[in-house]
Amino acid sequence: MIKRVLAVFVSALCLSLQLQAQAPAPSAATVRPLLADYLVQHQQDWQLSDSDLNDFVVSDCYTDAKTGQTYAYLYQTVGGIRIFNAVSAASIREGRITGFGKKLYTNAAARVNSLQPTVSAAAAVQRAAAHLGKAIAGDPRELASDPAMHRHYFGASGIARRPIRVDLVFVPVKNALKLAWDVNIDLEGEAHWWNVRIDAMSGDFLEKNDWTVHCDFGAPDAAQVQHHQHQPAGVQEHVATSVSTQRSSSLPVYNVLALPVEAPSFGARTLVTDPADPAASPYGWHDVDGAVGAEYTITRGNNVYAYDDINDQDVPGTAPDGGASLNFDFAINFTQQPGTYLEASVTNLFYTNNWMHDVLWHHGFDGPSGAFQENNYGTAGADGDPVMAECQDGGGTNNANFATPDDGQSGRMQMYLWSGTPELDGSLDNGVIMHELGHGVSNRLTGGPSNTNCLFNGEQGGEGWSDYFALLFTIESGDQGSDSRGIGTYVFDEPTTGGGIRRYPYSTDMGINPQTYGDLAGSGQVHDIGEIWCGALWDMTWNLIDAEGFDPDWINGTGGNNIALRLVLEGMKLQPCGPGFLDGRDAILLADDNLYSGAHRCLIWSAFARRGMGANAQQGSANNTGDEVENFDLPTICLTPVAPPVANFISNVTNTCYGIVLFTDQSTDIPQSWFWDFGDGSTSTAQHPSHTYLSSGSYTVTLIVTNTLGADTLVRTNLITVAYPTTPAISGDNAICSGETTTLTASVSPSYDVTWETSGGTVVGTGTTFTTPALTATTTYRAIASTQSSVVNVGPPDASFGGGGYHATTFEGREIFTTFAPMRLRSVWVDASGTADRTINLYNQSG
Repeated sequence: MIKRVLAVFVSALCLSLQLQAQAPAPSAATVRPLLADYLVQHQQDWQLSDSDLNDFVVSDCYTDAKTGQTYAYLYQTVGGIRIFNAVSAASIREGRITGFGKKLYTNAAARVNSLQPTVSAAAAVQRAAAHLGKAIAGDPRELASDPAMHRHYFGASGIARRPIRVDLVFVPVKNALKLAWDVNIDLEGEAHWWNVRIDAMSGDFLEKNDWTVHCDFGAPDAAQVQHHQHQPAGVQEHVATSVSTQRSSSLPVYNVLALPVEAPSFGARTLVTDPADPAASPYGWHDVDGAVGAEYTITRGNNVYAYDDINDQDVPGTAPDGGASLNFDFAINFTQQPGTYLEASVTNLFYTNNWMHDVLWHHGFDGPSGAFQENNYGTAGADGDPVMAECQDGGGTNNANFATPDDGQSGRMQMYLWSGTPELDGSLDNGVIMHELGHGVSNRLTGGPSNTNCLFNGEQGGEGWSDYFALLFTIESGDQGSDSRGIGTYVFDEPTTGGGIRRYPYSTDMGINPQTYGDLAGSGQVHDIGEIWCGALWDMTWNLIDAEGFDPDWINGTGGNNIALRLVLEGMKLQPCGPGFLDGRDAILLADDNLYSGAHRCLIWSAFARRGMGANAQQGSANNTGDEVENFDLPTICLTPVAPPVANFISNVTNTCYGIVLFTDQSTDIPQSWFWDFGDGSTSTAQHPSHTYLSSGSYTVTLIVTNTLGADTLVRTNLITVAYPTTPAISGDNAICSGETTTLTASVSPSYDVTWETSGGTVVGTGTTFTTPALTATTTYRAIASTQSSVVNVGPPDASFGGGGYHATTFEGREIFTTFAPMRLRSVWVDASGTADRTINLYNQSG
């Protein structure tokens, strides 16, 4: 560890100095040095090569205006080319990284097969199209390129709805990184938005993923179809309901299944007046220009454009018109086919999308983080991407899907009709609508809004998050966690108590839903995988509701349901790209630390441990299922103590010249909270904190540990002594004539190494004196005093075995030693009879 202090000498008669009074808001440029430094700190832990430390770009960076938490996404590169989906997530507060969801490839530069493609981007488009069974006449026409991004745009070539984007990337294949073209094609006439990776050296197909997530559940079994009319008892909705005359004529009105009503089988439609939230949708649901007054009188606005696509043309069809008064009160006759009540159905689709947008906006899914909005109203993030919601889509039946492109391009929701007599309309099942929009949310939040490829790995909970939204937002006062909750009972033509479209209905009752982490081994289908993840989230939610209560106010409420929603969304932001279940669990725990100081830690742990994702569970590869090891243990912090704790701790150093000290808690008898006082006015509640002392001196450190039975305090007086190098004092002529030189002298006590630099950081000399070259302009030089940790010799020069011992020439084995600070291997003694090359490998072994 090197500690540097500097003094500045300027060879001029006057000096102009500008001070910046306030630090700029975090941005990709300003957080990059922080991320680079964080990688350096963990270089040994993560076995990163020197080139790994700087080969990355910050693909997204935004700050939550409500919490002050900044999120930055580190996209790993080699030679400026991105490694597909190698995206780590960092949370930052007050200039400090508070969490890091790691997705890094070690020694990446040594794994690549080439930096120059032999297959052109245009040829890759041809190969990708052929793989998808499409033919392109002639060569694709290039429209534009972005050399910095290694990106090309080609015409739609008769097969796509929009220009085809092609990115040069590296694709992980076993232990190698293959140069490839990622070809993005939104297929014309099909509900697929493919990303196809083509080998940039051979032209072979490597892999693909679909931005459109399909929820194809198949038709209900004949035995299930009971032809329920789904008409709420005592309610006839064959005619439109009149609008109350007490309502202001300028306020919009919607006749909809107002949440938490899940579907027509759960309750009647009601008239809802002006439901737009004034913060999330400040100009209402029909605005796009950010000025008072609606731009549209149809079901179109800033957050969603809802319309029919009965003819499967994938272009906006009929959108109901509420007129100047924005009165969307349309009739439904459930004895007729859905086409007879299209306007009412589109209105419900419009309402539910907007309602969910407004609630999620308050919990962290806003413009900067990737919300679907035509106009972000001056906040960060890309504009121009409201949800395109297609009602009664003619492209299929018994289905629904959502396509999630990167921020700045609209998400596409396609809602279908379902089997029944008459048919059932998915746009009237709020649970299915919210499930689909949930795919857009999880894909935009995981890995940053500009990269929506992160959720196609084997063990990811995409379907689970979507089910979770459907369940959460349809909780009603009086519900219990042990209730049986089926997904999609309406579209499956089941009663409200039916099992729905999953293998088990959701419930905290293990007798109703017994699934655990180990069941992933027999769950190859994405919905089967997702329902296990949702089961854990559902248990967690009810743990929180039981502790904090249920609050029906989704925007301003403080109940356990509000806390659960925030934690789940925050967890998406904090997990790495391509997360497994334990990655997601750890991200939620980190979210609780960041937002609530860990107040709900054990409630969260108990839910996950109950479903097999306990403290000693093992994830295996997040790309596969079946290799996980389930465990039901709680961490020590959540166990029930039988005695008050006994405080104890150690530090990695007691004397330091660089001020960084690592403290390790060694308290016994189940401590459950920690309070550290470092003696310089700073404190921490972490179990094993790292602290930086900013000034020389002696410091007393105090640790207070607490559990439910008591507390204990340990004070170590003058434990830490910090001796920073002093700032060098520079002497010499600071005013000389043009063309002359001058000799500068740096005085520093005690004696440290001195390095001379220009203002730009170029080293120009060493030692306590420095003679400048002939100067013809004002020039600034800096004298830097530095010190290094002393060399430590470990082990005696003999043949004994053990930590640091030296061994005979034929010895092959390992030496284990402990270090608490960054270090380098300077030399190794070898007991040998002659000279020869020896290989010494230095590895980090955590724990």
